[in-house]
Amino acid sequence: MNRGGTPSGTGAHEPLLGSVVVPAHQEAGRIGVLVRSLREGWRPGELDVVVVSNGSTDGTAEAAEAAAADAGLDLRVLDLEAPGKAAALKAGDQVTRSPRLYLDADVRCSATTARALLRAVGDGRADVAVPRRVLDLSGCTRAARMYHCAWAGLPWVEEQLAGRGAYCLSERAGQLLARFPAVMADDRLATTLVPSERAVVLPDPVVVTPPRNLREVLVVRRRVYFANQALERDHGVRAHERSATSRVGGVVTLLREPGGWPGLVLWAGVTAVAKVQALAAGRRGGTVPWRVVERAVGPAAGVASVSVVVVSYRSSRTLGDCLQSISAQQTTAEVHVVVVDNASDDGSVDVAREAPPGVRVIRRGVNDGFGRGCTVGVEGEASDLILFCNPDVVLDAGCVDHLVQEMARRPEVGVVGGRQRSGDGGDAPRSWWRRPSWWSLVCFATGVSSRFPRSRLLDPEEGGAWDGSSRDVDLVSGGLMLVRRRAWSDLGGFDPDILLYGEDVDLCLRARAAGWGVRVCGAAAFVHDVGASTRSGSTGEVAQDAGAAVALRLQLVLRGRATVLRRHLGWPAVRLVEAGVALRSLVAPLFPSGDGARRTTGREAWAVAWRTRRAWRRGWREGDDLDAVIAEAAAAARQPSGVTTGAAK
Repeated sequence: MNRGGTPSGTGAHEPLLGSVVVPAHQEAGRIGVLVRSLREGWRPGELDVVVVSNGSTDGTAEAAEAAAADAGLDLRVLDLEAPGKAAALKAGDQVTRSPRLYLDADVRCSATTARALLRAVGDGRADVAVPRRVLDLSGCTRAARMYHCAWAGLPWVEEQLAGRGAYCLSERAGQLLARFPAVMADDRLATTLVPSERAVVLPDPVVVTPPRNLREVLVVRRRVYFANQALERDHGVRAHERSATSRVGGVVTLLREPGGWPGLVLWAGVTAVAKVQALAAGRRGGTVPWRVVERAVGPAAGVASVSVVVVSYRSSRTLGDCLQSISAQQTTAEVHVVVVDNASDDGSVDVAREAPPGVRVIRRGVNDGFGRGCTVGVEGEASDLILFCNPDVVLDAGCVDHLVQEMARRPEVGVVGGRQRSGDGGDAPRSWWRRPSWWSLVCFATGVSSRFPRSRLLDPEEGGAWDGSSRDVDLVSGGLMLVRRRAWSDLGGFDPDILLYGEDVDLCLRARAAGWGVRVCGAAAFVHDVGASTRSGSTGEVAQDAGAAVALRLQLVLRGRATVLRRHLGWPAVRLVEAGVALRSLVAPLFPSGDGARRTTGREAWAVAWRTRRAWRRGWREGDDLDAVIAEAAAAARQPSGVTTGAAK
């Protein structure tokens, strides 16, 4: 859809020099910076600027129009329904004329620089022109600064034409490029196809905001190398070769600079990891998510919208308090609450409907798990952020605002968890934890993780001592989890085959693998009655027997854990879990009391888990009936005559 008017060169002003095409996907928070930067040196009529918003749901098109109006610039906006940079470039070409300057939406380029680039190819001096790259390192961490300084100091980086966020093509070069199919590395393709003698680097600058921490750096470099490999493999297009002398000379030059060694080592390490990951993705036929790292959350106005999704199943006892705590939040965000009820028969729907106004209730006729219920709740919501909240959670004052602000401060983060508190006001265990590894499973199998709880070495999955400050982590609890909409879409949401326990771990692991950060926000506190949903969702007899309820929950937790381990580490990892369960079923009282689940999980519960290992070690599978699984686990949990209190993990 064309949202603009006529090309800016049709007025009775300066003669039209050429066109500027800006593809933009989900760039509401940044497009205004580029538009306003064009105001420097602007002459009405010289430039025909077209912003092509493609598949944006965050108000990118509107933000571009508002910024142009504020800056007094005449530009056009195309609003395409489907995302895709190649399609956006093509759409921009169809409504403009050569020469054309292509700008990334996250750079700052003055009209003076744009004019110089267009004139360089318009007067026949070159077929491709690129600007001088200036890095804005003001928001970068120290490590990222070291990397960027080392990278930018390499002679071949300064010489290469791609990776500058801008390139200008003559009509002849544009026709050459049009003969190629859509590729990810469009700037590299364009600057490689043109002979080097027909290319020019101008001193006029474009300001580029590079990744601001090493995680972002790795994400960006991995996608660059993946795209370059695909370009070479599928189209036979290779970059201009650099001689060994040039490579060695570049390294020597860098080492002569003060502090050159640390930066060079950091650059080499990141480059090696990114290339290996890109190569592995290409060989297995996978993809690397082709997205820019966001710098802002929500629409240009700065107000985030949050959909709070609560999935209930026989949650009438706790749901009311949960919804009241959400309603009581004083927040600047626009909050929508959705309750998805999975076929409860205890009046949960009535509790939801009696909640404060504005709660949308979805009543389903099937209980098919937490993750699938969450997916139903997200459908139909267009919020920037999604907050998944268990029905047995009560939020502290300001919790939602703290989560949203943490997400806004760290745009590379896709998942944020809160600080879990116990009912007595103290910190509960496992607000966050570390990813499972072969070492952590060996520690579990041998019992040392329970013998030395919260030891960084011998209980490696536990978070250990925490001062409550916000920090990057591996995993956060799904009891209260804020997810960025872009990350949710990139990852495809929760795995629908994980019906209960483990969907949060799986999502966090996939998020980190895709380049999204995971973070815990210490200021966002909440109380979680862990296991209340499982107790309420089982039979009355189990719910009344605390020991049997623990045994029931343990079976379901182990089933979810087996699913995650099979998918991320392989079936031998599950065998190590079995060994640990067997050990605890025999000697659980020998372990110290621990905390949380360890304090209440005794020998009898582990004995039940050992007897039912054939059921849970297979994990969740497609077609599993959650109610049938719970009924079978509950029956097994009722068999022991008592529960021996002991600590175990």
